[in-house]
Amino acid sequence: MVLGFVSSASDKSTPLANARDSSKDREGLFVAVSRFPDERSATSAATEMNDADFSWNPDNVAVQLPRYAQAKAHWRPSVPTLGSTTPHGVFVISILAEQRDTNIQALVEMTQKYLDAETKALDGFTSTPRDKFNTLRQDPDRLLVRTLHADMVVQRPSSGDLNYTRRGFLNKTSRSSFVAFVTNQAGRHQIMTEAQVDRVAVSALSTVYRTNSVAAAHKFVSDYPRIDAEGFRRDYDPPLNVGDSYCYEDLRAGLSPVNESVQF
Repeated sequence: MVLGFVSSASDKSTPLANARDSSKDREGLFVAVSRFPDERSATSAATEMNDADFSWNPDNVAVQLPRYAQAKAHWRPSVPTLGSTTPHGVFVISILAEQRDTNIQALVEMTQKYLDAETKALDGFTSTPRDKFNTLRQDPDRLLVRTLHADMVVQRPSSGDLNYTRRGFLNKTSRSSFVAFVTNQAGRHQIMTEAQVDRVAVSALSTVYRTNSVAAAHKFVSDYPRIDAEGFRRDYDPPLNVGDSYCYEDLRAGLSPVNESVQF
C-alpha cells in the first residue's frame, strides 16, 4: 500500500460496538480508500482484505453488489451492517455500511450509492507520483504556524498537525471518530460554505478556521459549535479576557471545557 485516507459519517453518535450488538441505533458509513502501486496489486489487496474480514466470523455470508462485479462484500444476517472492498484502478475502497434494520437490499443500495460517488471522484483525481511526495507542502499558506502547538512548534504530519482544505476537513476522521462518527455533515458543510472557510489548520491543542471576512468569522463562531450539540454539550460562560467567544464542555469525550473563539 502506498497510502490511505479514512472518513466516516452517521446520523447519530453511537459507539460502533453497539451496532455489532444489533442495537440498530444509527445509519452511517465508515470508508477507507487505499492507494496501491498498480491495478494488479489493488485488485489482489481487495480480495485479501475481504477474505481476512470474512473469515473472522463463521456467521458471515457473501453478498453481491450488482453494479460492481469486482466488489467483495459480506454481512451477518442478524447484524445491520455490510462490509465491502472494491478495487478501482490503483485504489481499493473499503466500506462498512450501517442501517437500523437488517435489510440487505437497503445496505447494498447504500453501499452502491456511495461507490457511485467515490469512483467518480477518484476518476477525476490526479495522484501525486510517489517520487514527488517530498514536494508536497505541509503548510502551504502558513496557517499552521498561527496555530497553538504542544511544544510551540509545528509537528510532523504523522503527529496530526495538518492544513486541510474545507473538503478535506469535512471528510477527515479523528481517532475519537472511530467511536463517535462525524454527524450532520450537511450542516457543517453549509455553515463552513456560508463563512467561506477555505482552510482549516489542526493541531493536538487547537483548530483554526480561516474565513473570508471578520463578519463571517463572528457568525461562524456562533453557528458552528452548536451543530449536533443536543445532549452532548454543556454551555459555559467564556473567559472574561477572551472576547467574541463561545465556550462549552464536550460530554461525549469527557474533556475539559473547550473554547471556540475568533482570533485576529
